[in-house]
Amino acid sequence: MQGGLASLIVVLLMLGAAQGTDGSFRQLTVETLLIKDKDGKSRVIISTTANGTTMQTFRGTDEKPRVSIIAAPDGTTRQVFADKDGEPRVIILTTPEGIAGLDFRDKDGKPQVSIITAPDGRVLQNFADKDGKLRITIGTNSDGAAWQYFVDKDGKARITIGMNPDNTAALYFTDKDGKTQMTLPQ
Repeated sequence: MQGGLASLIVVLLMLGAAQGTDGSFRQLTVETLLIKDKDGKSRVIISTTANGTTMQTFRGTDEKPRVSIIAAPDGTTRQVFADKDGEPRVIILTTPEGIAGLDFRDKDGKPQVSIITAPDGRVLQNFADKDGKLRITIGTNSDGAAWQYFVDKDGKARITIGMNPDNTAALYFTDKDGKTQMTLPQ
């Protein structure tokens, strides 16, 4: 059955190639293209979805996704690199608003490190703990300020180190309720 279907596809493709005098295929129109290996496993999938998303996925020999390139109808693009278990580990992203990001995840899919650039000139780098909770943020603002936050396990900034746009430095310590305990310089 599979061999007969493959033969039919080859004949149809050859008939479609009749437009090209050199035997080349000038156009192939499909909604989903599956490329299979010699064992019949889908290894490459190129498709569009009902909502207009276009994607290309490369799979391992176990048919788990390893690399995907995705373009959403809203203008968001994403490239995902997965580990041998198909778990996304590295994600590269752009949004229609002008954000670009790079996200590294642990083996369980929890975010660990992310780098983000914003259209207004801000740049952020975030570090999470083993539970995926944000613990450290380093960033620059569009006004030239640079800063670093150390965040407690409850998600509250407790230590802030900064360089203001006028090149003055600052250091802030806050308690668990967000009240400033000490500021340097005073």
